[in-house]
Amino acid sequence: RNPNEVGGANWSLSFTVTMISLPAAIQFYERKGGGEEAIKLAWAVVRYVIPGVLLAFVIFFTNMKKKYLGTFVSLQTGKGYKQELFKNGKEDSTKAMIFALTKHYWVGIEEDIKLWVQENWSRWEAEKPKWLDENTKAKIP
Repeated sequence: RNPNEVGGANWSLSFTVTMISLPAAIQFYERKGGGEEAIKLAWAVVRYVIPGVLLAFVIFFTNMKKKYLGTFVSLQTGKGYKQELFKNGKEDSTKAMIFALTKHYWVGIEEDIKLWVQENWSRWEAEKPKWLDENTKAKIP
């Protein structure tokens, strides 16, 4: 599953379970009397896949901005993050990013969005901010 849907912690757990399940599935297949050639091939693949993936993750984690490490253990989903950006956004342009997203992300804050639009619409019409283009206007409730 996508980490935006389940949150970083659940994604990390799913990834770990997947890596553990590869050798577990091979062992299960061996115990059930699976073909020797298939088992040899599977173990050969696992010997390269797991260390390769782990190496890629080490490189990834050592090169990423440290402030993002917590996202891999956070329970916050992408939807929750975008809603938080809207609620805590100081600039209208930050809050307006919600219009570029699926309306699924609006569930739970739709009334806040409507109130924000009502309170600011006349000012936006006068100021004509760059983010308020025709495409964005079409998405505003």
